[in-house]
Amino acid sequence: MHTAVTNSTVDGVLSAVLALLIVVVIVDAAHVCVRHEQPDAKVPSRRDFERMRGDRQEADPRQGFRCC
Repeated sequence: MHTAVTNSTVDGVLSAVLALLIVVVIVDAAHVCVRHEQPDAKVPSRRDFERMRGDRQEADPRQGFRCC
């Protein structure tokens, strides 16, 4: 009985990992397709990206950024 439970658990975990990897591959393929369609699109530097993300969070009242 213990072996059946262990096998089911391992099977479930491996299935979840495989599903996650499939999603990652699909998202990456979509990203490549978008970059193929717009090769001249500007990719922000890490600093600029973090600044834009912080500004966006600060502007959104649902985020509670710098609250009180």
